[in-house]
Amino acid sequence: YGPVEVAFEVVAPAVRLVICGSGPDVIPIARFGSELGWDVTVVDHRPVDDSHSARFPGARVVEAAEASRLADVVSLRPRTAGVVMSHHISRDSDYIDALLNAGAAYIGVLGPRARTQRMLDDLSARKGATVTLGGPLFAPVGIDIGGEGPDAIALAIVGEISAVMNARSAGHLRDKGGPLHRG
Repeated sequence: YGPVEVAFEVVAPAVRLVICGSGPDVIPIARFGSELGWDVTVVDHRPVDDSHSARFPGARVVEAAEASRLADVVSLRPRTAGVVMSHHISRDSDYIDALLNAGAAYIGVLGPRARTQRMLDDLSARKGATVTLGGPLFAPVGIDIGGEGPDAIALAIVGEISAVMNARSAGHLRDKGGPLHRG
C-alpha cells in the first residue's frame, strides 16, 4: 500500500435563526434567513394560526406565551442566533435572558440604546449580576450599511449574524489581505 490522499469538507450545521416577535419588520429578516438556508423560527406570544405561515414562508412559527420559557418551545443550540424584536420591553427582557441562559452564539436586540440599557439594567437586578453588551449580545442590532426601511435593516441584521457565526469582522473585502476563504 502506498500513500493515501484524503479529501474532506467540513459541513457546519445550518444557523438556527430564532426571531422573537412577529411584526411586519420580521418578514424580511425571516425571508433573508430562509433564502440563506438557515433554520428560521419566528416566535409569537399569541396563538399561531394559518396567517403566520402565509406571512413567513420558509420559516417555522411557534407560540411562546411566556417569553421566559423560550427554551422549552425552541431548541436553542450553540449555532443559534436570536433576534429580539417583539417591541414589548418586559417580553424582550425575558427573551434576552432566555437566549443568554441557553448560550446562544448571537443575540441581537432591535431598538434604541436607551431601551436596551433599561432591559439590561432590569436583567442585572433580577440576576444579581451585571449584564452588559458584548460577547454574544449586540445592540443596536446590525452592521452599518446605511439605507432605510425594513429590507435594509433586515440586510444589516442578517449580515451581522452571518459575520458573527463565521467569526468575521464584516469589514470591506478590499481591506482584507490574503485569501478570501479559509483554506
